[in-house]
Amino acid sequence: MKKKEREFTLDLVIILLSILLALFMVKVGFVSEIISSSKNTVITMSFVAGMFFTSVFTTVPAVIALVEIARIESVWITAFFGAMGAVVGDTIIFIFARKRLSLDFFYLMKKTRAERAKWIVKSKLFRIVSIFLGGLIIASPLPDELGLMMMGLTKLRTSFFMALSYSFNFLGILAIGGVARVI
Repeated sequence: MKKKEREFTLDLVIILLSILLALFMVKVGFVSEIISSSKNTVITMSFVAGMFFTSVFTTVPAVIALVEIARIESVWITAFFGAMGAVVGDTIIFIFARKRLSLDFFYLMKKTRAERAKWIVKSKLFRIVSIFLGGLIIASPLPDELGLMMMGLTKLRTSFFMALSYSFNFLGILAIGGVARVI
């Protein structure tokens, strides 16, 4: 098996284990018990869950933690501090992986299409659409890496990215918390 295939397989195994662990934690009430026994650390727990909300490897457990926190505590506080944590996670990925994610995108393109892709990527419309779609992905419970890659292609300033990341993560966590309270 080639190195890329091994890495891909390992990533899938980690994601599946993450999902199974999250489901187990919900089934036994682990997250609810921790949250209800430590009321004074809800801010910290929301922040940490928000940090883990950003990665493909930890999204599912983070969503479950955020749902449980939002059921017990204020949805607004959960979203506010969860989004702060998500900005930290997203910024780390954005700064360290921005170039690599862009290179991976172009690696996937064939040489004949690469020139067309380069022209499209440089257009102003692509930049606006990529920022908006990337933001929607960040707001969703989907892992942020795809949204970050889209934003990374646009050469956003880190400060502007952080403001967008906070806004979209806040709305996403608020929506998740709101749905959790209704269900």
